[in-house]
Amino acid sequence: MACGDFLADGDRLYEFDKIKVTFDPPFLDSSGNETNGTGLNLYEILMTIQEHPFLEGMVGVREHFWNMFVVDALIGNTDRNNSNWGIIIREDGTKELAPVYDNGNQ
Repeated sequence: MACGDFLADGDRLYEFDKIKVTFDPPFLDSSGNETNGTGLNLYEILMTIQEHPFLEGMVGVREHFWNMFVVDALIGNTDRNNSNWGIIIREDGTKELAPVYDNGNQ
């Protein structure tokens, strides 16, 4: 197995799309409906990273996103979306970036 489980007992993974849909005010699609978080609109992603209270104080989120973006481009991964990267909430309540997972080229 090339990848192991990065969550310990009691840890939770919050995928980025679940964080993005709680942004206030909500992001709207071209029809005026709230987005479901999975869209790949770069403005929405960067605004969430920069402004969402859940990510406040977390160092390196923007850099992590861009590093994933570059590596995905280099390896031809077309499967990166807001459902397959995120934040780990450890059992003690601390937050950290999840390692890269769910690569469609594995």
